[in-house]
Amino acid sequence: IVSKSKIKQSFMKGINAGVSKIGGTFSQHLARKAEGNRVIKKITKLVDSNDSYFGVLMRSNLSHIEKHLNTHDSAVAMLATVRAIMTQLKNYVLQSSELDPILSSSMPIHEKDVIVEKAICKCILKSLKGQLDQSIGDYHLRDGSIKQLRCSSEATQNKTLEELGVTAKVPNEDTLEGIRRAFASIQQDYLPLRKIKCLLKICKVIYKSMEDGSGRQLGADELMPVLTYVLVRCDIATLKQDMDYMTELMEPCMIHGEGQYYLISIQGVLYLLEHVETERCSKLFRSGSLGQWQHR
Repeated sequence: IVSKSKIKQSFMKGINAGVSKIGGTFSQHLARKAEGNRVIKKITKLVDSNDSYFGVLMRSNLSHIEKHLNTHDSAVAMLATVRAIMTQLKNYVLQSSELDPILSSSMPIHEKDVIVEKAICKCILKSLKGQLDQSIGDYHLRDGSIKQLRCSSEATQNKTLEELGVTAKVPNEDTLEGIRRAFASIQQDYLPLRKIKCLLKICKVIYKSMEDGSGRQLGADELMPVLTYVLVRCDIATLKQDMDYMTELMEPCMIHGEGQYYLISIQGVLYLLEHVETERCSKLFRSGSLGQWQHR
């Protein structure tokens, strides 16, 4: 028969081992994060160095982007060009021997990729955030998309829940106000990945507000009309600006899972509001056709 004291000792030993393992994992996480921040800081410091080819290359590309911000056919074309430049610079950092002393050889490839992506975003997007936002807004004004979105948004606000095809609960006014504040905070950030993470949180709040306690499964056909109800009650012009920013400037391989799902869902709503007349929009909302945007 095993004594109670031995059982207690065995139990405490297991607990201590578990705590030690968790502590070790957490310490490793903090160490990797600190190392990543050091690498980002070192890379960004090179931008001002005349002795670094990367610094000269970065400044040249920043100048090129600024000079040609308003010479493209659309906001999407302008942002796609910026993303292409960012990708070229990122590949240079990852492949050039100039930055070997900065990037630890023991660092896993995927970690290097994420860290260098953040560094390039800081060098370019943080520096040009205000100019990029202004330029996107100017393109949207010139192509008439914002005018169309605002008209459709105002008309859709006057639709009943039944006309929108809403079959779930919608957020109350307090929740809507919180969502508006969250969208405003997204607009302030320059990093596409952080914007998408915040977007994910907003959509989860919307999903949560749809629950009615019945336990029924809620999918795209339930989400999209409610999402429409919410979006037309927010700053639709700034939202479109942020969606273009996130979609075009985010490294494509880093958009996946729920973030990608919600990004596409919001794109679907904005597309229909911009391109489809209001009455037809209402029919699409009711028919659940917006759910097809998941598969685009």
